[in-house]
Amino acid sequence: MFSFLKINVKRMMNMSINNLINDFIETEIDDLQEEGNFCLDICEKEGNFHMTSYWINGTYDNVRYFINNNYSNELYLMILDKYPHDLERLKSKIRAIYENYTEKDIALEALSSILLKEMQYYSQWYTIYGSEEEDMIDFRKYNVHDALNNPNEFPIIKQEDIVASMYGLNDTVQPSDLYDVFAHYSDELKIKKDNLIENDSEHIFTPDVFLVAAVVARYKNYIDIAKKAYPEYAIEFCKMSYYESNLKEQFILAYAIDDYYNRFNSTPYGLPLHKDMVDAHIVTIGNLNKYVIDYKIRGIKNKKTCWDSIAEIVYEIPQTVEEFQSFIIQIAIDFKRELNGLEKVRNKDIKAIDGKYPNRYSASHGLTFSKDINVHKKDTRGNDIKKTMKCNYTLELAEKQALYLIKKSLRYATTNPVISSSFGIDSITVLHLLRRVNKYNFNIVFNNSLVEYPELIKYKKEICSEWNLDNKLIETTPVETYWSMQKRCGWNFDRKGDRRNGKSNSEECCAKIKHVPMYNQIDKFISEGNPMQANYTGLRASESRAREQSCKRDNVVYFSKSWKTLRINPITFFSEEMVWKYQKKYNVPYCDVYDKVVYYEDVYDNVQEEEYQKVYYAPRIGCWTCLLNKGRGYLNFLKLYYPKQYFFLMYEKGLAKDLFIPGAKKLGIISENIIVSNSENNQLSLFDTPAEACKEDILSCEKIMKKYSLVDMEALIMKRPCKFLT
Repeated sequence: MFSFLKINVKRMMNMSINNLINDFIETEIDDLQEEGNFCLDICEKEGNFHMTSYWINGTYDNVRYFINNNYSNELYLMILDKYPHDLERLKSKIRAIYENYTEKDIALEALSSILLKEMQYYSQWYTIYGSEEEDMIDFRKYNVHDALNNPNEFPIIKQEDIVASMYGLNDTVQPSDLYDVFAHYSDELKIKKDNLIENDSEHIFTPDVFLVAAVVARYKNYIDIAKKAYPEYAIEFCKMSYYESNLKEQFILAYAIDDYYNRFNSTPYGLPLHKDMVDAHIVTIGNLNKYVIDYKIRGIKNKKTCWDSIAEIVYEIPQTVEEFQSFIIQIAIDFKRELNGLEKVRNKDIKAIDGKYPNRYSASHGLTFSKDINVHKKDTRGNDIKKTMKCNYTLELAEKQALYLIKKSLRYATTNPVISSSFGIDSITVLHLLRRVNKYNFNIVFNNSLVEYPELIKYKKEICSEWNLDNKLIETTPVETYWSMQKRCGWNFDRKGDRRNGKSNSEECCAKIKHVPMYNQIDKFISEGNPMQANYTGLRASESRAREQSCKRDNVVYFSKSWKTLRINPITFFSEEMVWKYQKKYNVPYCDVYDKVVYYEDVYDNVQEEEYQKVYYAPRIGCWTCLLNKGRGYLNFLKLYYPKQYFFLMYEKGLAKDLFIPGAKKLGIISENIIVSNSENNQLSLFDTPAEACKEDILSCEKIMKKYSLVDMEALIMKRPCKFLT
């Protein structure tokens, strides 16, 4: 009887202690959300996150107060029981820092870590400190003295943090990746012109990339509004028509500015502006009242946050509903034009306008600090190869810039940030970076082409299991399969964007396999009331000239109308070598398709000494059937590592013949009167072979492959159908 009562009392005591701990954690989380939001609002307005450097010590103070007021052996044991990680590892960390420690110290660190794990679920915490640290004691690296001796981890240390330390107010620093690192280091990173002494007295000003994206997003959205009369504006203008003249003018201006600030001030359709970016007032010019609007932008210059004036523009006061709507839209156009320009209007004689700070010169995308992006040269055999991209920044600096873009964007995407992932090395690098900031609150969309490498599907399953991603993964499938389109349209040789003969079948192929399924998923998010607030991609500028140009046009953060969301490209500025260096540094798992490289000795019988073990072809993740971006070495790669797929394409599907005949005719290798059978895929029409000639089969795939090498066949891919071997 008494033993039963003892057990029952002990159970009730444990429940009471457990509730006590849970109540403490819940209170701290509530404070984090309420006070954290207030703090971050102030930090954003000031462009300075010094206040967050107090969070670490503040968290410790709260835990210490709780421990001191409630400590008991039962509390100690309960905390250890709730501790989510390896307790011995925590004790070893404590031993490394504490000279002498007690069970109360262990309880302090363990409960701090329990609280940390809970806080890492909330954007107020992870957009400042991420979710990398396992224990609160790991934040020891944020001590000002340790940070000053660790420039790779802390390339930016704000003066306010040092001053606070000197006065004994605080001894920790804020994370460097709360700021645009490239903008801070733009003066050091800029590449000097050869044989010229530059005037370095003028420092580079870099506009805040998120504020620029906010201006551009408004421009894109207001242009859509301009396509028709907007009823809301008509109603408001009619209301203001009853006011006395001067009051009416003031209300019109106030409404227009308020509309510009607030209509598209949140994701997925826009971003907030700083309250000081647009300043409007009424002036009298020649006895007539007019509006004057000053446009400004905040940015970084000489490692300091500052403002720059963009333009001061005078406007006529609207007298009609149409003029009222046009005035609001004109504000969006003018700010965008004066800030970073307007593109040339296609099919119209309207030239591009640069603006004061064109995106292509922005420090934020890092491309102004790089050389040899997508520059090609010839090897000793005359093969076209790409030069290695040279970066005037370290991997550590690039990491910080990527983390800055992710952290800041996640402050605006708190419910449904989405990463588009092919599970290739670039995508998995971005996913790894994203998880360093936010392990829990995001979704992944994988557009399964149904012609993926089998190793990729296996790897996807393994990494999703290892990183607990299964409940975050959304998988789409094509609206039309590759083989259906290949049968209907032929092989996809034509590069995307080449529309000399209308839209290419490559463009249609990518659209139906990946783009349309993604757009459908975006619409599904919207219909479910959970729109995709931000989309993260593994796009890198050095992958292709087209991607380089899009990065310079849009920068690393921009609103996409077709994707209906904010898009972020955190590794735009990573070279390929940098990606693999990152993989090695953090031991990031990757798909082993990348290890299946083709060397020169795999292709040529006689290789020079300098060619031995030199990579001839390095594979990329994607549709194994796609010939668009494969080029030199791909057929050798397929034959070497995927013989079944190789023979299926070349012989069963007739790729060898479809590759060879059009180019061979142009070269005169075969005569024009060679008659070719009409293949099932009707590919011959793609190469302008006369339909009436398709009656009898003379050449076979086997005959072609016996007589001509794979190098010759690959040349036919490289030259494209419209330029076969010319």
